Amino acid sequence: MSTHLNLLIIEDKQADFRLIVRHLEKHGLAARCHCVASIEELEAAVEQGGWDAVLSDYSVPNLDFQDTLRVLQGRHPDVPIILVSGSVGEERAVELLKLGVGDFVLKDSLVRLVPAIERSLRDAAERRERYGIDAALRESEKRHRTILQTAMDGFWMTDMQGRLLEVNEAYCRMSGYSAQELLARRIPDLEADETDDQTAAHIQKTMAQGEDRFESRHRRKDGSIFDVEISVQYQAAKDGRMVAFLQDITERKRAEVALRQQADELVARNDRLNRFNQAAVGRELRMIELKREVNELCGKLGEPPRHRIAELETAPPAAQKAQA
Repeated sequence: MSTHLNLLIIEDKQADFRLIVRHLEKHGLAARCHCVASIEELEAAVEQGGWDAVLSDYSVPNLDFQDTLRVLQGRHPDVPIILVSGSVGEERAVELLKLGVGDFVLKDSLVRLVPAIERSLRDAAERRERYGIDAALRESEKRHRTILQTAMDGFWMTDMQGRLLEVNEAYCRMSGYSAQELLARRIPDLEADETDDQTAAHIQKTMAQGEDRFESRHRRKDGSIFDVEISVQYQAAKDGRMVAFLQDITERKRAEVALRQQADELVARNDRLNRFNQAAVGRELRMIELKREVNELCGKLGEPPRHRIAELETAPPAAQKAQA
């Protein structure tokens, strides 16, 4: 191992300390070793920090080993602790291993010391990596839940039987149910249009397609109905879970109905206007014909025309109709 390690050695006997240092050098472990022998020295070293591992004797006159564990695990829980001693029985050594000691090496047989240090360092690195991954997952999960809980749209997670496994606050507000009440329900309990069989068929369709987007109507806790647009995905890799985002489109549907009514009314008004215009044009054409007939009769009687007919009125009837 080429990188220098910082090793904290808890030992009251300088001869034993030098023995450990020489053993490490002899076996090619590059390390800077610092020795402490009292609680005060230990706390000062812990405060300094930067230790890769701790090698500790069990019996140090001015330092109880339980205090050693408390100080080290309280301040640097990821730093491996290796017990290097000759005065601990097997049963006690097992107990200490359960309390968090990484390994146990006999002073009069240091052949396992370097392998024990290297293994403890690898284990510590793996723990830190796992902790980092777990911390990242926890943070990701926290962000995920924060997004879902603060989203404007409702959210469901259901199983293949339609049981609700997770809901967000937005859907609670939409439906009037609490999260606890919703998690005790199935999709058909909330559906206002689909029967149990239709819901089951819809679930099978979503599983086959992988996703679906559709409109439906749900029933609130107070019995009222609201319209929803649902976007659902089937997650086969997650035990067949389905996740759905639900948008309350009640106001949109009301606006669509109002627009359709306005459009229908406009069509009806236009039809009435067309009929009125056709009737008015017909009456006007008849008046022109009557004026012309009166003028013609006056001409036959040798009298002047009684009606003045405008240019449009004097046009041939076919032309008048075309211009009208």
